Amino acid sequence: MAHPRPLRVLVALALVATMVVGIGTGSVALPSQGKLDEARERAQVLEERAGDAEAELRAVEAELEVLEGRLALMEERLAEAVARHREAEAAAVAASVRARAAEDELAAATTELRSNERVLASLARDAHMYGAPSASATMAAVELLGEDSGELADRLHYLTRSLGARSNAIERAGALRIQVEVLTERALAEEAELRRHEQEAESRRNEAATLHAEVMELVSQQSAQVDRAVRLVAEIETERERTEARIGELEEQVERERREREERERRERERREREERERREREARERAARSSGTVAVSAGPTPELRTVGGITVAASLAPQLEALLNHARADGIVLGGHGYRSPEVTARLRRANGCPDVYESPASACRVPTARPGSSMHEKGLAIDFTYRGQTICFPRPASHCSGNAAFDWLQRHAGSYGLRNLPTEAWHWSTNGR
Repeated sequence: MAHPRPLRVLVALALVATMVVGIGTGSVALPSQGKLDEARERAQVLEERAGDAEAELRAVEAELEVLEGRLALMEERLAEAVARHREAEAAAVAASVRARAAEDELAAATTELRSNERVLASLARDAHMYGAPSASATMAAVELLGEDSGELADRLHYLTRSLGARSNAIERAGALRIQVEVLTERALAEEAELRRHEQEAESRRNEAATLHAEVMELVSQQSAQVDRAVRLVAEIETERERTEARIGELEEQVERERREREERERRERERREREERERREREARERAARSSGTVAVSAGPTPELRTVGGITVAASLAPQLEALLNHARADGIVLGGHGYRSPEVTARLRRANGCPDVYESPASACRVPTARPGSSMHEKGLAIDFTYRGQTICFPRPASHCSGNAAFDWLQRHAGSYGLRNLPTEAWHWSTNGR
């Protein structure tokens, strides 16, 4: 019987997975590392179970060898018992044939005896009707010898015939009675022999039936042992495969988390670099403004930001935005857009949109309405310009001319539930205060 494959490979896989966790992570633990540790512990438990299972399988094999030996002996005994039963049955059949022959002979002798008794009865009737041929009858016949020789001859002839027939019948009757008695004893003896052989055959049959039941019990025990061993092997193999698959999944998950963490670190570096760049640009702009006699508008500190579905917003707005995007996607509306932008980006947009004065002109003075630097909700990360199917929603029309656009209609129905309101002059612009 094949033993289950040792599970030491699981421990090795777990150690490899642990090494994967450690590569490039420094001292920071990844979220799935705990689960991987649990899988490793599970692999160790399976290793112990594998040892126990192998020991149990060896014990089962030893038991099977003993059972096979017992089964071979029992099968030999069963074969002998079946042979003895067949011999006893054959002897019983032969005894039955002899008994029937004895009975047939007895019946024939009895029939002949009865026939002889009928002959005797007939002779008795004749003697009664014609006179018994006794000694007195013979004397009377002698006395008549001289008177009527013809009558005397007839009576002597009758006398001789009657005496001979009766004597023969009586002698035959005695012989037949002796024969009947002998045949009766023989028939009884044959009947007794038949019963003995039948009892012997029944005894052998019972012995064979008992041995057969014992053989079947041993076969059943052997089958049960084999089934138990097979189930044990299958269970351990299945558990081993599940654990290996789980370790593989966790290795992939750890690798994904490592890449995601590296991506977050990269974005964080880019954010810090961007903030540093913006700070330098702001300082340069302020220096230029001081030298030209104008005052640059400061938007204050950069808010804490998060990116959801490709849209960067304030961390405080991120959960609502994520829920809104998921809801829209479930309804078949896949939204994109742009959220946070720095005051410097706002100033560049104002220039691009033809605002007469980048810092002082009202938003309506620009070709495309654009808030002044320092006053835009985008700079706080609390406003989003939504796009749908690669286009800014209803640009450049106001909300009043956007009915019928699937994305705008959906936002009109649901955005309020997520804390966003529309700026009526810009169908695409939604913020926490509607500005």
